[in-house]
Amino acid sequence: MFQQGDVVEIVDDAYIAIGHPRLSKHYKNSMIATVLENFYGCISIQTKKNVSSILLVGEEINAIRKINFTVKENVQ
Repeated sequence: MFQQGDVVEIVDDAYIAIGHPRLSKHYKNSMIATVLENFYGCISIQTKKNVSSILLVGEEINAIRKINFTVKENVQ
């Protein structure tokens, strides 16, 4: 589903406001974020380097949608 380096758009900031009220002003609808990690079904995203990342768990993942796919180079 989501991989490290994917670019995502925040589409439902209500999930973020409930789970992360102190950081919700940095994570609003239509903002672009980068997936930092994906582990055990939890997604860590960050909008800007100087803003703390947030961890989306369970239904909170519905707050984002992928807008591009990570491209991995073929090494031969």
